[in-house]
Amino acid sequence: MSAANPSHSGSAATHAVAAAAAAAIPASLGPRPLEWVGAALRSADAVAFDVDSTVSADEGVDVLADFMHMGPQIKALTDRAMNGTVPFEVALRERLELLRPSAAAVAACVAERPPAFSPGFEAFIAFWRAHHAARNGGAPLPVFLVSGGFRPLIEPLRLQLGIDEQSVFANTLQFGADGSYSSFDELEPTSRSGGKARALATLAARHGFSRMVMVGDGATDLEACPPAHVMVGYGGVVARETVKQKAHVFVNNWNELRTIIEQTE
Repeated sequence: MSAANPSHSGSAATHAVAAAAAAAIPASLGPRPLEWVGAALRSADAVAFDVDSTVSADEGVDVLADFMHMGPQIKALTDRAMNGTVPFEVALRERLELLRPSAAAVAACVAERPPAFSPGFEAFIAFWRAHHAARNGGAPLPVFLVSGGFRPLIEPLRLQLGIDEQSVFANTLQFGADGSYSSFDELEPTSRSGGKARALATLAARHGFSRMVMVGDGATDLEACPPAHVMVGYGGVVARETVKQKAHVFVNNWNELRTIIEQTE
């Protein structure tokens, strides 16, 4: 019997991991008529937004990596995770083991390079909140941030959106007594593949939501539908082919999404 080919074995393992990651995306997804999408958005009882490259114009971990002079290595791993070619938890652990960011480095990064909203997002969310209130007797649109990013990098955006801490699902970095990087909280639902679905299921159970919308740019956002009723793919920062093909609707900017809500009534 001939010896196993190491490169072939490695390739097979890589393909198996990629297949497992792809299998996490629900088969029920796929483009829907704009009239259906518009009706679903207007009747939504809650909306969950991804943060990095959706609400935010950047990938927070890539900003942190660039701040720590490790940008190229980390960005390659981020792309693999967002395109769904590796399980999210694998890419998260790989990136953090390379970065090992201290508490001081994270704080300095947020102070020097605070996150900014993606172009047009503030106007869009103000519109959607007002539109929802007008159709629902003044009731506010429940807005949540569901992210595989890190809480300290998301906090400035949370404050600007005026939502409470319980409305954010994100990853928690853990540090030693001296502030050095220790680990991340593996109990956070968004620390692993399928975590956004678990986060939305928690929201549905907690609040009784049944018509949730998920908006995001990556494969982990596709995994959240269901329990989300509709999945909006956002390509205003990065347009990912998997999301284009699988989302119920794909938009390139926030005005497109506003138009769908307004003009399909």
